[in-house]
Amino acid sequence: MESVAQRDPEETRRKDLDGCFALGVEERFEEARECLDALLAKSPDDAAAWTIRAGVLVKMGNFKEALESSNKALKLAPDMGGAWEVKGMGLEGTGQFREAVRCYEGALARGVNSSSLWYRRGVVLARLKQSDDALKSFLRATEIDPQHMGAWAQRGALLQQEGRAEDALLCFQRATDLGSKDARAWFGLGSVLAELERHEEAIRAFEIGTDLDPGLAPGWLYRGLLLHYLGRNEEALESVSQAASIDPRNADALSLRGDVLLELGRKDDALEALREAARAGSSKAADRLKELGAR
Repeated sequence: MESVAQRDPEETRRKDLDGCFALGVEERFEEARECLDALLAKSPDDAAAWTIRAGVLVKMGNFKEALESSNKALKLAPDMGGAWEVKGMGLEGTGQFREAVRCYEGALARGVNSSSLWYRRGVVLARLKQSDDALKSFLRATEIDPQHMGAWAQRGALLQQEGRAEDALLCFQRATDLGSKDARAWFGLGSVLAELERHEEAIRAFEIGTDLDPGLAPGWLYRGLLLHYLGRNEEALESVSQAASIDPRNADALSLRGDVLLELGRKDDALEALREAARAGSSKAADRLKELGAR
C-alpha cells in the first residue's frame, strides 16, 4: 500500500486544490478561502490556486482582494485564461467596466469559450451602452448553452430597448421556460407583453413575478398601471399600494396611487398620495395638484 511519503507531490497538490474548489462550488466560501490560504502557504507559486481564490472572493463580494489574487495568478501565468476571466469579474464588481471587457476578451483570446464568459462580457457591454456587441455576446452564450436563462433574459431586455418587441418576447418566453422561478424574467416578459398591448397576459406575468418575489416593487407597479388602464381600480389600488409600501419614495407608485384613488372617489386620500408623490419628486403629481386646486 502506498504511504503518504511515497505520494506524488503534484498529485497531492491537485487533490488538495480539487477539495478547495469543491467547497467553493458548494458555496462554502469561507471554508474554501481557508483551504486555499493553507494550500498557498505551502505553494505560493500556484497560479491555479490564486485563480480559484480570486473566484471565491468574487462570490463573497470581496472584489479588491479578488483583484489582488488574480493579479498574482497572472504574474505567475500570464496566459492563464481563467485568471483573465476572474480578474474581469473583480473589475466588473468595482465598476471598472471597460477594463473588465479587456480582461474578458483576454480570456477569450487564451482559449476560454464558456457561456458564462460570453454572458459576463455581454452584461458589461450593455452597461457601457454597446448594445450591438452585447447582443452578440448574449447570442453566443445561448449558442454554447441554450439553457442559459440569464442570457435569454438579457437579450430580451436589450431587444426591447431597441424597439424589437416581438423578438424580445421570444427571448423572455424562453427565459421564463428555463427559469420559471425567476421573478425578474417574469417581470421582463410582462413588460414586453404590456408593450404589445397583450394586457391580460402581461398582468398574469407580473402576478407570477410578484408571487415569486413579493418585494418586486416594479412588478406591483406595472400590474397596477395596467389594471388602472383597464378600469379595474380596486385591484389597481391594492397593487400600487403594495409597490408604495415596498418603496415609500417611489414617486411613480405614489402618483399612480393618487390617480386611482381619485377614480374611486376618495379625494382626500388621493390628495395626500399626490402630495407625497410631489414631495418625492413627481412633477406629474405636482401638476395634478394644481389642476385640482390643491397644494
